[in-house]
Amino acid sequence: MRPSKALSTPGCRGPRNWMEIQRLLTDLKTLEPPSRDNIVEDIICDLNTSHKKAPYNITPLTIHDLYELADCSLITIGAHSHDHEILPRLSGDDARESIEKSIELLESWINRRVYFFSYPNGDYSDHVIKILKENGFQCSLTTMPGSWEKGDSLFKIPRIGIGRYDSLENFKVRVSGVIS
Repeated sequence: MRPSKALSTPGCRGPRNWMEIQRLLTDLKTLEPPSRDNIVEDIICDLNTSHKKAPYNITPLTIHDLYELADCSLITIGAHSHDHEILPRLSGDDARESIEKSIELLESWINRRVYFFSYPNGDYSDHVIKILKENGFQCSLTTMPGSWEKGDSLFKIPRIGIGRYDSLENFKVRVSGVIS
């Protein structure tokens, strides 16, 4: 469903709800995996027992969806880690395992080589960059706002953030560089 329809759906609080979800995600990312997993499990349990119906449904891409996207010449699929852990917080071996598992699965699903990576939560370290280079990645993206300029690191590319409730006008202003 398009965001404009979701915003007009009775009972949907749109951007305010999204800001609350972003705050929750940020807080969850600060926790160690066992604590975070328990809290997420509690939230899911609460949602499953709640009688509230969501005004719209957002589902993850299927493997078939990924394959179709990868087949489009205008779209590039990149890796993001296997378990979405904050990579610099993992041991070197665990970070390597997460990155390499994501490559293995993604390449088997889309039937082509993956050369691009986005850091979970935007967090990276020199060691993580080394692992990416050893695995043949050509570049990686952070969540730092801004524009990339010639001479900047290909493994610390900033991003222009666009959210689900941003308007087309907001998108145009952000990619123009007037506002980051």
